[in-house]
Amino acid sequence: MHNLIAQGLAKPNLYRGVEVDFDSAAVIDKQNKINYRIRLLGHNTSGVYYYTSSLEMIAKRAHLIAVHLTHFIKENHEENRLVDAAADWIGGSATPVN
Repeated sequence: MHNLIAQGLAKPNLYRGVEVDFDSAAVIDKQNKINYRIRLLGHNTSGVYYYTSSLEMIAKRAHLIAVHLTHFIKENHEENRLVDAAADWIGGSATPVN
C-alpha cells in the first residue's frame, strides 16, 4: 500500500484506508481517477465500506469484483473466449451487478 500511495496510484483517506470506487472496489488515484485494474478488499477499504473484516462481506465483495473484472476484460478483449468461461464459473453473466 505504501508504494501505491507514494507513487500516486492510490489516495489515502482519513480512516487509514485508501479511496476506492464504491461499486467496483477499483482504486482511486491522487488525481481522483479510477484505476479499474487495481481492486482492493478488506481493511485497505476502511472508510469507503463499513464492514471490512467480515468474511461474509469480503466474499460478497470478491464476487462483485470478479463480475466487474469479467466485464472489464470482455469490454477490452471481445475475442477472448476465456471471458465467457470465467462468467460461467462465477455463476453470473459478464455484466456487472450491483
